[in-house]
Amino acid sequence: MEEKLIVIVGAGFGGITVALKLEKKLRRFPAYHIVLIDKNAYQLYTPALYEIAAIPREEASASVLKPIIIIPVEEIVARRRIRFLQEEVIKIDREKSIISLKDGKNLSFTFLVLALGSETNYFNIPGLKEHSYPLKQFEDAIRIRNRIEKMVAEKSILNIIVGGAGAAGVELISELANFICYLQQKVLTTHTCANRLILIEASATVLPGIDQWTVERATERLRALGIEIKTATRIAQVEATHVITDDHKRISCDLLVWTGGVTGNSFSTSLGLPLTRKNNLAVNEFLEAQKNIFVVGDGAGFIDKGTGQLLPWTVPIAEAEGKIIAKNIARIISDKPKIPFTPLRHYPYILTIGKKYALANLIVMHLKGFPGWLIKIFVELRYLLFILPMIKAFRIWWKGVRIYSSND
Repeated sequence: MEEKLIVIVGAGFGGITVALKLEKKLRRFPAYHIVLIDKNAYQLYTPALYEIAAIPREEASASVLKPIIIIPVEEIVARRRIRFLQEEVIKIDREKSIISLKDGKNLSFTFLVLALGSETNYFNIPGLKEHSYPLKQFEDAIRIRNRIEKMVAEKSILNIIVGGAGAAGVELISELANFICYLQQKVLTTHTCANRLILIEASATVLPGIDQWTVERATERLRALGIEIKTATRIAQVEATHVITDDHKRISCDLLVWTGGVTGNSFSTSLGLPLTRKNNLAVNEFLEAQKNIFVVGDGAGFIDKGTGQLLPWTVPIAEAEGKIIAKNIARIISDKPKIPFTPLRHYPYILTIGKKYALANLIVMHLKGFPGWLIKIFVELRYLLFILPMIKAFRIWWKGVRIYSSND
């Protein structure tokens, strides 16, 4: 029987969802095999990066933190009919359905799923890339943590700016407010925690695109934490010690973390396929960039017919897309018509804003404070149970809860 490969490039939330859901559906089709490719040997749990950036080294070293946010792909695919290749894709021949790998090998595919993710967008702002810290990888979070600990030992008052007031920026600056004070109380004997933390956002409000209930309560919470909010403000230029805004104001800055933009993966531009204004791959209603080539997650430029806008790049949407792609590949194999992807009008989400406080929009109800935080940690457990055996999932989850709460 001829082997037919379904190749998934990228082991993020979308790629893993496609792989695991499709593996179950293909048990009736032994001729089809799933190959999952990623240049890294792990999946990074990106929603917890802000936590990693605010854990004191005395509480947890990088080696202790790594296993609770970095999940080896081999553990995810163990005992499943999924072959994992830690490799880098350098070329895709769409006409011949061939993938070329960096090690010189080629793979012929019947179906291809691109889960390429996104990259930090610096919008060509002078000095921004050179003088800011991104927050996309585990190493980025550790660099931010280490830099803050070094500054606390050298200065009594810090000026911290976070550029971008989306979910990542709001969660990070809220966590840093507590983290810096925690460190200073240990280092300085006469300390009033008089740091200046500024959140800069180009849109009219924090959390652009999020519902009004969440925006209002998030704004209240940020201000209660002593965080300055500068909305309708753009960073025009960055220097080593200052940020210059579009209204020509110079703001002193010891550390700038940039969470203000993402763009499609640069590899997308090499494929010869149509791109959206955000540099990700344009897809049809079935999440196809072309016949039998699907795109999931941040790499998918899907236009929501209800709003006429590109879908935001969030984990719940990536997972929803992954489920539909897995279903449609199985339906094609079964000679059934494909099902169009119909995004929900609203997706549930949870936003942590310092210590054990979160805002949870569960569609049917809203929660804030400690109840919202409890929902958040159980959502993390749900995902771990989806990708890992029960005992291993509980072990990683509980370790994370204990460490993340260590300085709350």
